[in-house]
Amino acid sequence: MRHSNNLDVLRTCAVMLVFLNHLMCMLRAQHAVIDDGAARFGVILFFVHTSCVLMGSIQSIRAEGDLWVSRFYLRRLFRLYPLSIGLIFVSILLRAPMKPWMGLDHAPYSASTLLSNLLLVQNMTGKTSIIGPLWSLPIEVEMYFVLPLVFLLIRFKSWRRLIMIWLGAALFIAGTQNLAADMLHGAHRFESLEFVPCFLAGAMAFGLARPARPWPSYLWAPSLLALIAIGRHYAFEPLVFWSCCLAVALLYSRIADLPTNLLTRLCHQIANYSYGIYLTHIFGLWIFFQMSGSMLHSVALRITGTVLFTAVASVVLFHLVEDPMIRLGKRLTAGLGASSQPAASPAFASVPGQ
Repeated sequence: MRHSNNLDVLRTCAVMLVFLNHLMCMLRAQHAVIDDGAARFGVILFFVHTSCVLMGSIQSIRAEGDLWVSRFYLRRLFRLYPLSIGLIFVSILLRAPMKPWMGLDHAPYSASTLLSNLLLVQNMTGKTSIIGPLWSLPIEVEMYFVLPLVFLLIRFKSWRRLIMIWLGAALFIAGTQNLAADMLHGAHRFESLEFVPCFLAGAMAFGLARPARPWPSYLWAPSLLALIAIGRHYAFEPLVFWSCCLAVALLYSRIADLPTNLLTRLCHQIANYSYGIYLTHIFGLWIFFQMSGSMLHSVALRITGTVLFTAVASVVLFHLVEDPMIRLGKRLTAGLGASSQPAASPAFASVPGQ
């Protein structure tokens, strides 16, 4: 069982893009037009990373025996929902704003809005996300339903087949998304289609075999930075960010894994707590820029408070909520369709906390 330093760096870049973009939005909320491009591209990189890691998770679960699809779905339920449900109720209790940089407005606390958020289906029902970053989680939930099928398609590691699948999906979505939305009167219901090529790119990253002599590992970070520089400016242009996702997949399959050092250890920790960072930084921004704004006149203190709050909250919630629920999900599904034969150790394991 191993994890990938390159994937840790990718996930760290993703969550830092979201966090830093929202921090910058908070700092300039009164002085400039808000640009969500960097945060959106961070979420797009999350989709690539998640799909790649979950291919490894499915491989591991499949080696345990039959009913692997059911075990996969149940474990994802215990991974994704407990933290989001808990923070939704915290947000309602505190009347926290959905996006602090947009003011103190929050989503209407109606029963239908609450239920949609708790089930992570607000994109299907057209309801507002109670916590701003929750908009991406329904898309992940919908992608979970097709990831086992994607795993079966990519497991043969034929790069020609994978490229053809990706191109076919991209062309089909580009040609039908707007048409379907117009015909069925509900563009929000088809939002997930726009990100299918991103998830497929992540699956390709897992499925493509790395060459015997891969490219030097030092190429990984500058390659990601170059793609981020492009992607953040075109995060609302599907053809461009799809191409960036495909480039990430191809580069991951060709570049050697980074050696373990201080930087990759730091990235591993950030990646491990990234789900908590993604959801809790909104509360930190609200507390230290709006609630404490009259007491903390120093911008440096506000930033420091937000960073410390987010770090502590994400670590505490991981160990109190996320990790226990992950372990519970594994225990509850351990005997479901288990094989009588010992499972072979997979060559790839999911990043801890994913």
